[in-house]
Amino acid sequence: LQAAGGSVLNINPAWKLSRKMYNSNFPDWAWINDKEMKTWVRYWPGLNHQAVKAELQGQGYTILEERNSDDRIAIALNPERLSKLQDLGFVMFIQEMEDPGEPENFTARTNVRVNVLQQSFKGGLNYDGSGIMVGHNDAGMLGDHIDYKGRLTQVGNSNSSSDHGDHTAGTIFGAGNRDPFAEGMAPGADMYYATYPNNLNNADNIYTTQNVRLTSNSFSNGCNAGYTSFSRQVDQDADDNPLMLHVFSAGNNGSSDCGYGAGSGWGNVTGGHKQGKNAVTVANLTRTDQLASSSSRGPAEDGRIKPDIGAVGTAVWSTTDIPTNNSYDSKTGTSMSCPGITGSLAVLMQAYKDQNAGLEAEGVLLKGMLLNGADDLGNPGPDFKFGYGRANVRKSYQMLENMQYF
Repeated sequence: LQAAGGSVLNINPAWKLSRKMYNSNFPDWAWINDKEMKTWVRYWPGLNHQAVKAELQGQGYTILEERNSDDRIAIALNPERLSKLQDLGFVMFIQEMEDPGEPENFTARTNVRVNVLQQSFKGGLNYDGSGIMVGHNDAGMLGDHIDYKGRLTQVGNSNSSSDHGDHTAGTIFGAGNRDPFAEGMAPGADMYYATYPNNLNNADNIYTTQNVRLTSNSFSNGCNAGYTSFSRQVDQDADDNPLMLHVFSAGNNGSSDCGYGAGSGWGNVTGGHKQGKNAVTVANLTRTDQLASSSSRGPAEDGRIKPDIGAVGTAVWSTTDIPTNNSYDSKTGTSMSCPGITGSLAVLMQAYKDQNAGLEAEGVLLKGMLLNGADDLGNPGPDFKFGYGRANVRKSYQMLENMQYF
């Protein structure tokens, strides 16, 4: 590259990347399967199109589309190979596929990028939450479903006319056995299920006897109830059981006035327990990273940042036992975004154990990695709508992999 003044510079490979590719913010609409995304490769003007195509095929890339008129070719790219693609001399620019602008239900996994940690090819990452026990609280007992087979323990005997618990459970650990589009975030994890709030009230016991390391709670207990005794209990758990982390839905009162003082639309997180300082509270995002209008907003009653993080909770496809067992359905709400984060954390927990000789990560470390890896949305920095932004498990994993923590 000839600069002003006549010098010749090497091209930094990072200059070849679009903003999203540079920030590892691979959009959900670009994914063509759980492992690859449609990516445009623009080559230098004047090069032979067929020669470039042959070179890409020789490197093992599948050609998806060609645009001879503007010197670019679309390929199926596994993001793990992005750096190798950058280093190819004929490559001028690399960009993700443009947003097609079409609604889709099956994007919760790709939206938080947890699919990047679940690769089927030899030598690829293969973290599916195996070895992690999730304590799940919800309404009534779960129905039979092939997606839970062999990995679910239920306690209690209360019946339920709702499939709320079934849907949230599948988002955490559903295997997608009957419908792969309904695969949960951690399809290898185990679940210890009880009706709400039993697993919270028995946190010390299930931590010791069942090795529960995460709890998922898509329930409310008041609107901006302040720092209650339930909040204190949740925070005390972080001291008493340092390997445990509680995850909560932010609530669906986005337009409510719950007495915070800023009027309707603010300070309406639904509960006291989810305002705990060491809990993770989750907002509801659409597949295009917009805040759902119903998603509850912060701040906490004492002014702290809540919610903490965002994930897709709009039109999430997951398990149900209505009308029959082994069914699936689409639901919307922070109840659906909360288990998405819980399952993603189970995957990060497994990855930490794998890379640290079986040692387990403390909950506060995983929460820090989750928030620090988020893609910022809304106002710059943390805010009362999105928290720290939309979860990006790929970035959180990179911190873990590179030991960028202490």
